[in-house]
Amino acid sequence: MFVYVARCSVPAYLRFKRGEGKSEAKIYQKLFYKIGVTTSVDRRLRALQTGCPLVIDIMATMTTSSKLSAMSLEASLHARFLKKRTVGEWFSLPQQHAAALLHLASVWPVADPIGTIEAELARYRTFTHEEHNNLLRLVVNK
Repeated sequence: MFVYVARCSVPAYLRFKRGEGKSEAKIYQKLFYKIGVTTSVDRRLRALQTGCPLVIDIMATMTTSSKLSAMSLEASLHARFLKKRTVGEWFSLPQQHAAALLHLASVWPVADPIGTIEAELARYRTFTHEEHNNLLRLVVNK
């Protein structure tokens, strides 16, 4: 069984900020993440992509020994990011949370997945501006 993290990138849009007679255009990219369980990552990606006009890619996978452990990990991650849930199993995560999920997948398996995420988030709070920019590039370009 696998626990996977998929990403869907919503096309950039313009936002105008007006102040003191000035207007400024900025480009934003909205990223959504799906945390789910599957027995076949490729088959699941094809099924997700069929119902979505935007490109979905798999950012990370974590192999578990059983369906029960996969469902337990998925439930823990859903509970941790509950406030960031949009629809179903899709989440709108800040770059630090997405990077913490990638970190969890890179060190998997661990005894305490939520503790690992929390430790990584605490580390990100100490980052400089340049380190935050590098983190953003990691999450967006993964």
